[in-house]
Amino acid sequence: MRIGRCLEHTTPSKSGNPPHESGGPIKSVSIISTGTGEAHRKHIYGTRKPVLWYIREILHADLVVSSEAWEHMLGPHPEREGVFRRDIELPGAKWQRISFQPTDDPSLTPFTHAFDLMGDGSMVMLPTPGYLPGSLSMLVRRDGAPPLLLVDDLCYGLELLERCQLPGTGDRKELRASYAKVLALKERMPDLVILPAHDPEAAGALREATSTDVDEGPDN
Repeated sequence: MRIGRCLEHTTPSKSGNPPHESGGPIKSVSIISTGTGEAHRKHIYGTRKPVLWYIREILHADLVVSSEAWEHMLGPHPEREGVFRRDIELPGAKWQRISFQPTDDPSLTPFTHAFDLMGDGSMVMLPTPGYLPGSLSMLVRRDGAPPLLLVDDLCYGLELLERCQLPGTGDRKELRASYAKVLALKERMPDLVILPAHDPEAAGALREATSTDVDEGPDN
């Protein structure tokens, strides 16, 4: 099993635990964050809790964030976009910064960059900026089951994505580009289940996509 190479970031964390730059697959992840997250209350796949609550509940896990999102948090006035450093750099939080790498995987077209989280293609991070700098989505591929794409705050609902109806916040040019890539990926993967974090239908879609039919076999 190949362990991802981690380099300490030169900017010290307020918590005393510096974030790390990951140069390879991360094998110890149990919970994944698809962005630095906003401090407002938000829907996360059928639940409603503040992001601060989630981070405190998963301090045992490696938290994954793009380098661009982390730098945005460290930049001037990220709180104007609802990003509060005090609620993200919590004592004990183990943030792993990732950088997207060029990919020649034809199944990911039109995405040209990605980060293979586990090193086996089962969990792949894709850049989908627009809502915030460095926003990302996670593609989950499973044997014998439809693939999942967790798009976080890229859109507020699947129907809005399909209509290319942009949210009222974010960089509209980047949002359009990310929408186009996600929809093109859906064309390549017709059974792809897209899960927007704010979509009230996402929880049901996730349950349906992850349910397992029990084969009782022939009667005796």
